[in-house]
Amino acid sequence: MRRVGRGRVPRRHLRYGRSAGSGRCACGRRGRCCSPSGRPVVGKCPRCGAEVTESKTAISARRSCKFGLWRDNRFLAAKKISLTKKMASSLLTQGRAYASGIYSEKTGKTYDAFIVLEDDGARSSYKLDFTK
Repeated sequence: MRRVGRGRVPRRHLRYGRSAGSGRCACGRRGRCCSPSGRPVVGKCPRCGAEVTESKTAISARRSCKFGLWRDNRFLAAKKISLTKKMASSLLTQGRAYASGIYSEKTGKTYDAFIVLEDDGARSSYKLDFTK
């Protein structure tokens, strides 16, 4: 028995990332697309190398390094950009992602640029790169 929420739930009723013996993830696909929690894996953490998973509010690692890319980030919200799974995957693998339709607060126009992920070990931040 394992304590979940307010009551006790038998272990066989808990849903794990992989079903025993079938080789399938919790999402139903074959392979390693989900973490043990059942969330889709986006990439590897740049700090600790753990799997980075997607949730409703963030894309984060499940280790003590506390790495995360928040969907409601102030920088992205000011530019009227939403952090997608594809963009997060590109930021984790290449360190940059292409974004089109970035809003300028000064002029009110939109432009295209690369969003670059900067991580100093304690904080992760973004900057724009206009080179092609």
